[in-house]
Amino acid sequence: MSAPALRPRSVTELVDAAFQLVRLHYVQFVSISAVFLIPAILVQALFARSTGPFVIPSATGTTGQTLAPGAILPFTLVALVVGLLGLLGTAAVVVGVSDSYVHDRVDVGQAVRRVLGRFGPIIGGAVGQALAMAISAFILVFGAMLVVGVLVLVLPKGTATALMGVLVVPIVLIGEVAVFARVFAVPMVIVLEGGTVGHAFSRSLELTRGSVGRVIGVLVLTGLIFLALFGAILFFIGYLSAVAPRGGPMYAVLSSVINIFAYPIYTVFITLLYYDLRIRKDGFDLEVMSRELMGAAPAVPA
Repeated sequence: MSAPALRPRSVTELVDAAFQLVRLHYVQFVSISAVFLIPAILVQALFARSTGPFVIPSATGTTGQTLAPGAILPFTLVALVVGLLGLLGTAAVVVGVSDSYVHDRVDVGQAVRRVLGRFGPIIGGAVGQALAMAISAFILVFGAMLVVGVLVLVLPKGTATALMGVLVVPIVLIGEVAVFARVFAVPMVIVLEGGTVGHAFSRSLELTRGSVGRVIGVLVLTGLIFLALFGAILFFIGYLSAVAPRGGPMYAVLSSVINIFAYPIYTVFITLLYYDLRIRKDGFDLEVMSRELMGAAPAVPA
């Protein structure tokens, strides 16, 4: 079975193409993910073994646990290391998916080397995305509360309170999804096209202009598929972590193990969505076809 052809796709065709790539190269995608996530798991496991003296009982009863003050700094450092490795792992899988889609092959070593060479911009892009989401959330919450404040002046108090509960959360949630839809392609641009972090944001905005609804649809569908495949397992692990007196750190390790196998599937979907936008906006499929006819490899990095 060969990789799906480069062409514009409907949402359902995009899903089908993503599963085709997963069937073809899942082992390679997981291998790329494992290169970065296994060290993250080892860091978590080492921290889990050392948390005994640093964990104090929950103030609410016998279940749950709280980090002692002396464990806050080590916990923060571990979280940063694990987060950075997770970002690099996702970016490397993006390279692998691109290789499989454009060239019908995956080179694990090349994907890892490519990402290590873009370490700074990858981290900068992630920080920029987080800031964009945080700033937009603040603006949305402030705006929603301002509207509610006006409603309080003109409506009975009970009605205004009910509207606050009904309106604020959906407004913020929809707004955040829309903002993420505009900047979701930043990591793909950084590792596949190169350039600065600023260029990556400009490029993501350019690619998603006029296609926000489509992007949101694919992202929501991807999230639902991910939950259907792995949600029950991750929810159960989260539940055990919440109720077990001292097992939380080890459950976090177990969750990371599951992520090695889960997140490559999500990454396949968003990478194919990025390429679908490039095909529609840039004619990328025609560019690749013309270069193949001339006997040259595609110029765009995979």
